[in-house]
Amino acid sequence: MSGLFGTMNSGIRGLMASQLALSVTSQNISNANTEGYSRKRLNLSADYRQDPAFGQMGFGVTVTNITRVRDFFLDQQINRQTQEFNYFNEMNDTMTRLENIYGEPSDSSLATTLDQFWSAWSDLANNPQSTAARDVLVANAQVLTDTMHNLSKEMRNLRESKNNDIETTVTQINEYLKEIFSLNKEISSVELSGKAIANDSRDQRDLAIKKLSQLINITTEDAGNGTVAVLTNGNMLVAPSSYVTLETNTVTLKRPDGSTYSDVGVRFSSTKQTYMPLSGKLRGVFDSRDDVIPYFEDKLDEIANSIVNKVNDIHRTGYTLNGTTGLDFFKVNSHTEFVQKHREVVSNHSFAFNPLALPFTRNLGTPDIVSGSFVLTDANGGGPYTEGVDYSINYSTGEITMLGGALASPPMPAPPLTPELIASYEYDVPQGDITVFETYASNIEIAASILQNSTNIAAASGTTVQSFADTLVIGAAGVYQYIHHTPGPDGTYSTPDDDPDGIPGTGDELRERATIKDKSVVVRSGATVLSEGTDYYIDYPNGRILLLNAAYAGSPLNVEYKAAVPGSNGVSDNAIAVQISELRHQKIMVEDYSGEPTATMNTFYNSFISELGVQKNEFTANSDSRQFLLEQFEARQSEVAGVSLDEELANLVKYQHTYQASARVVSTVDKMLEVLFSM
Repeated sequence: MSGLFGTMNSGIRGLMASQLALSVTSQNISNANTEGYSRKRLNLSADYRQDPAFGQMGFGVTVTNITRVRDFFLDQQINRQTQEFNYFNEMNDTMTRLENIYGEPSDSSLATTLDQFWSAWSDLANNPQSTAARDVLVANAQVLTDTMHNLSKEMRNLRESKNNDIETTVTQINEYLKEIFSLNKEISSVELSGKAIANDSRDQRDLAIKKLSQLINITTEDAGNGTVAVLTNGNMLVAPSSYVTLETNTVTLKRPDGSTYSDVGVRFSSTKQTYMPLSGKLRGVFDSRDDVIPYFEDKLDEIANSIVNKVNDIHRTGYTLNGTTGLDFFKVNSHTEFVQKHREVVSNHSFAFNPLALPFTRNLGTPDIVSGSFVLTDANGGGPYTEGVDYSINYSTGEITMLGGALASPPMPAPPLTPELIASYEYDVPQGDITVFETYASNIEIAASILQNSTNIAAASGTTVQSFADTLVIGAAGVYQYIHHTPGPDGTYSTPDDDPDGIPGTGDELRERATIKDKSVVVRSGATVLSEGTDYYIDYPNGRILLLNAAYAGSPLNVEYKAAVPGSNGVSDNAIAVQISELRHQKIMVEDYSGEPTATMNTFYNSFISELGVQKNEFTANSDSRQFLLEQFEARQSEVAGVSLDEELANLVKYQHTYQASARVVSTVDKMLEVLFSM
């Protein structure tokens, strides 16, 4: 077409292109603040015709298409950072809530209640006859148990809330999968001709993919016809023709303390295969529920169990104001556990023995010892000792008997060590139920007898330090002999010994182990005072004397000493209260490879609270760094795909002018045609 009609056609095309450009500009301005919207751009190209005289001649403008301006590489980076950010953000949120639960430091925190509990024992030790001090101790113990109950409850509630988060998150995931699949179909239908582009549907699909990546780790692949495939862990979630949903399944489990709890899992609806994401919010929820919360709950349980065991072990040996002994301060809890048949290894079971009273029998408490696995040494570096010569063992019952041999000759231990044997072995545990005595923060309780009457608190040791004097006849140097002399058949201490054989100095059966007060022993031979360390050695913990100078063998020796013997100082006896109060300073937690505790309770508690803070800071730092990267990528994407109102307003003016100019062309050609037709 040439001439005026061709010119008019070019003007009309200009009008239509300008009108469409104004429409696109208006759409951009309207959606400047719409989440996920990409700026649209009208692509124009010059149209032409072939003129036989002049070659190609302009034929106006052609609208090629409308495309969205977007950097798809940035989309992939944003989705990857979104997955990691939401994982660390979820973990950081869990750590924050755990810090709030423990609430350190504060007047009501566990550290404070522990200090008050130990201080109450110290106050009782300072005033052991006071019922008021006992009442305060019970009150502080009750606060301690209540604090532990509350901490345990709060952590279990937090864990249960993660189950709810899993169910909610799976529902969101399925909604996004359905949306992506529906948009795939819509885009495929619109772009079936190969010319049209479903820009707005693509924007919505990209936004749905981004939101899905907040929850789980996903990858996307081009599936043709404008569709995308969505995969997670190599499993197809969205395909061009279908999509797979996730579902939750719940199992109920039982804790050792008897309470029950639920575990919500996730699996593919079609195959029932268990699904565990690698990142995203859902993985953070799983890690919080299954690893982080149980870890810090177990730490609290360790403290509860240690307090119960250590306090009870000492309290049970003490005496109340009424002279009763054998009482527990805390209730002893137990539960049964089913175990499969297996083999356990004991590296160093240590125990003291009396080399002066052989044979000495002890039950190791572990029957079914594996034949040939038993090795016996001592803490002084002696051994291994020989079975059948130095000791005998019943592998079925776990009973060992020290016979003598190298265990008794030469006398052991050499000064100034005390005797201690170390057994290493393996034993078989049969299949079946076993009883486990263990207390948890959820069920720690004060014993009923203590709650009923605080006078049942045992502050007294049942022993008292008294002064004694006696005469010993030691037959030879290098032989241990007990010092403390028990009353004979007539109820008196006498010389010569009134034991059945009637021979002076041989009444060891009437002498007993007693703790001798350090540096309280004075030994005389006539008027001569013997020198400790030169003439004799004293084993103070076991109450034994070892003659070193053979010149005094067979001679009567006058021994003066102070020993802790059965009996109580009455209401002023505070030995047990002192021992329990000192537990706060003793290493009773975290055994090393040899079974020795390495930390005090306060050190253990402060350590895992510090660990909580360190992990919280690590997750905060990781979350912040991912958020920074995510914001950088999103800012860059916004520069590319975002709507600039200044630019769009400039385009508005530009397209207005081209529209007006095209209209002037059409108007001018119309007038020219009017002149032509009037001729």
